[in-house]
Amino acid sequence: MRIRQSARLVRQTCQERLTGGPLNQAALEQLRESFDTYRLLDAVDAVDAIRYRLCEPDQVRDDLLHLHDVASALINGGGLNGRRPRQPMRSLACDLSLELGDLADRLQTVADTLEELVALAPGEDEIFDVDDDEEEGDDVAGDTECE
Repeated sequence: MRIRQSARLVRQTCQERLTGGPLNQAALEQLRESFDTYRLLDAVDAVDAIRYRLCEPDQVRDDLLHLHDVASALINGGGLNGRRPRQPMRSLACDLSLELGDLADRLQTVADTLEELVALAPGEDEIFDVDDDEEEGDDVAGDTECE
């Protein structure tokens, strides 16, 4: 048993080099049939949109700070130092809530996409499971050289 494990660790397939270790072959076949890698580019676009909205001046951070000022004036009895609110507190809170909910939905979509790739990790019973073909030194079907 220990020799089989050592042989498996030494002879890493191209697929294992790409994924960083052993992989679930059934999950790989499922991805090959149904996963469109362009979804990862969509994830990049979603992250870019989120980053823009969160990081640009006068965006979410500033809106939250302004909401704090208005809420503090209302709840704590302070003032706005002679400034007028850009928009009513309820309206600003509602807008931020909807926008942050949308951003959270986008991030959840990205996370769901990534989870499909995480499924490539084998279960514990598959980690040291070596096929008969591999023991004889034959290449695994579909495995090609990486170099």
